[in-house]
Amino acid sequence: MQFELNEAQIDEILFVMEDQNSNFIFDTESGEIINLDEQIFTDKSENTRGDRYIDLPDWDSSEGFLLMEHFAASLKNPIIQNKLRAALDRGKGVFRAFKDVLAEYPEAEQLWYSFKEREMRKVVLDWYNAMRETWGLEKIGLEPEDTDDLIFEDFKFETWTEAGAFGLYAETEAGEKVGQISGSISEGPKKSISITELRVEDMYQGLGVGKSLLSRFLENYAKEASVQIDLPVSSVGFSRALEREGFSALSTRFIR
Repeated sequence: MQFELNEAQIDEILFVMEDQNSNFIFDTESGEIINLDEQIFTDKSENTRGDRYIDLPDWDSSEGFLLMEHFAASLKNPIIQNKLRAALDRGKGVFRAFKDVLAEYPEAEQLWYSFKEREMRKVVLDWYNAMRETWGLEKIGLEPEDTDDLIFEDFKFETWTEAGAFGLYAETEAGEKVGQISGSISEGPKKSISITELRVEDMYQGLGVGKSLLSRFLENYAKEASVQIDLPVSSVGFSRALEREGFSALSTRFIR
């Protein structure tokens, strides 16, 4: 039986997928999820279900563990990444250990929840699209999600100016400074700005703080000016963020 899957149903499916202690099926006619263990659906035999009742996407603890591994591998902050990997290697109590590590780093924890929901939604849509294909219908896609707003709800960005220098700093709601960008006006016939510092504390690297500081700096100070920055060799990976903001490499500096 063909059916349209709405957002509320997707959310409910995501919720019950993580319940490893119960068995659920989907009623394509009513759009409801039925818990077989509560005896709401009296006849559990496959032969009597017909096309109306279908199994939900497969999801068990092994899929959950793989998801945690993929998240740890994707995380760019080496400190948090190493702690998550150690939690995953411990064997017994791995799920609790993983959550305990994330609880220490609220920004990374938000990234995890966003990553987890996005990946599990892909599983649900793959399940639904497989049926749509048999019905001769086009597949539906996953809406893109921008996690920057999610991450930076917990950060404050403030501008500052002093003795020929200016910039922004980022801090947590508790007032802990996590990063800073500084600049100055360069001498010349045209307005030119040199970024003299772009620094993010080790604990917050790889979470997008540097990219946000850069984009906010350019928006505030460099709308009608050329901008230059010396990128340390250790931060060469940040060149992609610069290119997205319109920077291009001018030269390579060698120092002996």
